[in-house]
Amino acid sequence: MAESKIVWDSTSKLEYFRGRCIRIEVGRGDEVEVFGAHRAVLTESSEFFARALRRDWKESQDNIVQLPEDEPRIFELFLHFLYDKKIPIKAVDPNLEHLSAAEVHAAIEKQLDAEFSSLCKLYVLGEKLQDVAVRKAVLIALMEGMEEPRADGGLWTPDVLPVDIAYEGNKINEEYCKFCELYVLSEYLSDVNAKDLVVVALYQGFDHLRLDQRYHSPNHEHVNIVYRGTPESSPLRILLRDLYVLRSQSGWFNKNLKDPYCAEFIFDILLGLLKI
Repeated sequence: MAESKIVWDSTSKLEYFRGRCIRIEVGRGDEVEVFGAHRAVLTESSEFFARALRRDWKESQDNIVQLPEDEPRIFELFLHFLYDKKIPIKAVDPNLEHLSAAEVHAAIEKQLDAEFSSLCKLYVLGEKLQDVAVRKAVLIALMEGMEEPRADGGLWTPDVLPVDIAYEGNKINEEYCKFCELYVLSEYLSDVNAKDLVVVALYQGFDHLRLDQRYHSPNHEHVNIVYRGTPESSPLRILLRDLYVLRSQSGWFNKNLKDPYCAEFIFDILLGLLKI
């Protein structure tokens, strides 16, 4: 049969729609959103769901899984990937004709930063849910995004400002935070592939020079997200530690932070410096 845009070999996916549907409650209080998904889809690549939905677990008996610490919007991206094997993003706003070239560039950069943040959070979710496929997909998406040329001829990378400025709500830093949160979620979900993708993506981002010839740098928010949600052996912990040991400058630290670097990270930096 000739290749068709409508008909395809979906034998492996037919079982998705058989069996139980699971109710997933994401978020807390008034922010809770309810999602539904087929058990076969959830357990295919997520070790977290595979374990949670074992016959002798309460979640399996009730057909309900609660994820109070996670964002509904990010979990929705996770479900999109489980069913479609693609990560949905927003298209660039076409109504930019009235803006100057500089304004268009700034608007596109802002949107790319927002998508970068969502991918980071998706990676963290993939880590939490132990879903290797999601983490790999996120890393690939991040690397593809950072290979896209910008209007100035450089490669796109998430810009990171000094810690004290970035903490005041810089959108670019929020993207890195989402990547870190995605890694933590991938850790929680035992998703090795997703974790690997996020690590590669973040490394690629931190390894690019900005226009001012400085390297992009993780800040305290990224560090704390990762250290609070991953084990000691986490590859992303190692990456953050090594970046600080080898590249850190005085501007990376600020004693007036509302949420200072966690003690475990500072200790890891000290040990790393002693080994140089």
